[in-house]
Amino acid sequence: MRNRCVGYVYLGVPLSIAPVLWETVDNMLLSLEAHIEQSWAQLASAHLSRCVFEFACLARERRGVDCYPEATCAMVFHQSASRLMLDASAKEWNVPVVMMPVVTGILIACGELVVARVAHPD
Repeated sequence: MRNRCVGYVYLGVPLSIAPVLWETVDNMLLSLEAHIEQSWAQLASAHLSRCVFEFACLARERRGVDCYPEATCAMVFHQSASRLMLDASAKEWNVPVVMMPVVTGILIACGELVVARVAHPD
């Protein structure tokens, strides 16, 4: 798994959580695979990647200062979910409004799982 997360490290994700973040995002993407033809799953997939990139950028800025990068990661996923409910992405992607809680829930759950998996690696 460490080799698979090398791209995350290259982007700026701290090595201490890169494997956990990669595995968690990969798990989420695999769970979306059966629905990938649906717009809500495509939006969720795109925003998972966007969250990773946003977190990597923030982690680069905070390098050496952030004692709890997993909490910062969860914060990025939460904030992205909140913004997603307020912007026009759902309309642009033709996502039914009833599916937006599913999309935002996926983002929030991903961030929370990173925190949980770092705290309890087994």
